[in-house]
Amino acid sequence: MCDIYHVAEAVIVWLGTEDEDAKCAVELQKRFAPAISRVLNQDRVEDLIGYPFNAIEFYEKFGIRQTSLEEWKCYANFHRRAWFGRTWIKQEITLAKEIHVACGALRPKWEDMYLLGLFMRITYWGVFLSGFLRQPDYEPTPGNRQFSSASFAEGFRINGPQSLEPRMYCEHVCAANNVNARDAFLEFVLLDTRMTKASDPRDKVLGLLGLVTRLFGPNNAKLQLHYEMSVEDVYTLTAAYLLQRMPLASYLSAAEDKKKRKLKDLPSWVPDLSVSYSPISINRLGYGRYWDCSSTIRGLGTSIPSVDGRTLCLAAVEWDEVAELCEPTVDLIRNESIDDLVTIATKSGAKYANNQSQVEALWRTLAADCTETESPAPEEVGISFRAWLCSHIAFALRRARLGQTNPARIIEKYNCFKHSSMTDLLPSLSEVESYANRMEKLLAGNYVLSDWTKMEAKAEPFAKSITVLLDRRLFRSVKGFLGLCPASSDVGDTIWVLPNAKVPFILRPRISTGYYELLGEAYLHGCMTGEIGQTYSCESVQHIKIQ
Repeated sequence: MCDIYHVAEAVIVWLGTEDEDAKCAVELQKRFAPAISRVLNQDRVEDLIGYPFNAIEFYEKFGIRQTSLEEWKCYANFHRRAWFGRTWIKQEITLAKEIHVACGALRPKWEDMYLLGLFMRITYWGVFLSGFLRQPDYEPTPGNRQFSSASFAEGFRINGPQSLEPRMYCEHVCAANNVNARDAFLEFVLLDTRMTKASDPRDKVLGLLGLVTRLFGPNNAKLQLHYEMSVEDVYTLTAAYLLQRMPLASYLSAAEDKKKRKLKDLPSWVPDLSVSYSPISINRLGYGRYWDCSSTIRGLGTSIPSVDGRTLCLAAVEWDEVAELCEPTVDLIRNESIDDLVTIATKSGAKYANNQSQVEALWRTLAADCTETESPAPEEVGISFRAWLCSHIAFALRRARLGQTNPARIIEKYNCFKHSSMTDLLPSLSEVESYANRMEKLLAGNYVLSDWTKMEAKAEPFAKSITVLLDRRLFRSVKGFLGLCPASSDVGDTIWVLPNAKVPFILRPRISTGYYELLGEAYLHGCMTGEIGQTYSCESVQHIKIQ
């Protein structure tokens, strides 16, 4: 297919039949495109960033007619069309000389689709649009990547491997680890298409190999894959190839939570690329430049793992163990619960740098102590956590007063937590009650989106930070550290540091066989930048096998 796209004079993108959602979405793209184009032409992309979702100030500044929630709903529905979620978008658009879009009788301009998609990605409005439309009256919407799939593919078409995101990834990976740029790009596109769909799961690898060959030329290392192989063999051989040529954690980090796997016969260390959704890798936050938990451990070095059939063999250091778990973050937010947060935070006994309090360690852990641009996270995120927690508890009280739980118990537990924490990072009960009262008045009257965004604006930086971590769980380790782990983790699972790894990993011992099962990567607050190496030496290194 890559050869066909490459030689074609033009590629026609057929989005299906025309409907009211499509008409509205095309008009929306026309409305936004001129302003976004002006900003990009003046190299002032930062001017677009920092506005809360659908903020009036944004529309006034850029001279765009304000968009209603109903119009955004149409835009989201438009992006539910199958084309936007297809794996083949990368090849189809990257290699096209010209692109013509058709949706029934509509002829959307490709550039308009690209520009609004780019805007949704760089501002994260796509993430918040998904959140706002998860109200009771609406069906769940696609995530940010679905909204921006067209813009991402266009970046490939214009610049190939030099488009912004793959270039950043490859530069960080290659410069730090002497990695072949071709292998880095292959890994990047494999991971980036995790949320796309393919009728044949092998296309998730074989289709992209064709694109990589077209951009870089033939592969001298000869990764021999073909359609006569099983899906499991294609995925396992690809993982083995990359794990022995790339920094270990960068592809191992892509192994999803076991509960999300479709291919039950895959080794636990092999990512199941047929799964369309997986939480973003902690290692990919900042493309690994924030963390380096392994380099200071003497004796661990940069040893290359070996693969024996279904078994991954490597050196490793066992550091800690999971002692207590919170419910998954997505459920924590959905249920407006504070019980687990309070229980785990008050039991953490680790001594953190700069004498961080329990509450500071809590919010930094929930956000993996980073933003899109920096780590440690700035104090503004902690202030935003205060507003987020205020909103969270206010919703919990509202649900309790609707008869689902006991509001007095919520107030008592939170009051004890605030009293013991002795910090201004926690809102007072009067602030929570005031917020709850304003929220009730808002929900009882006409639902005005601008009023809602004003209430939630202070909480947005923290909410944005934890969005990518929704399918993980807060935990406390035996040594008293707070951390984030895969949702399927359990008490007794062990925390390991692996060669070249930027982040720790959670492994589950299989006592009967002596092997380990990989559950996924972890964030362990206070142990991400070489602190573990101050305690452990070469005598602590073990040789383990993962299946």
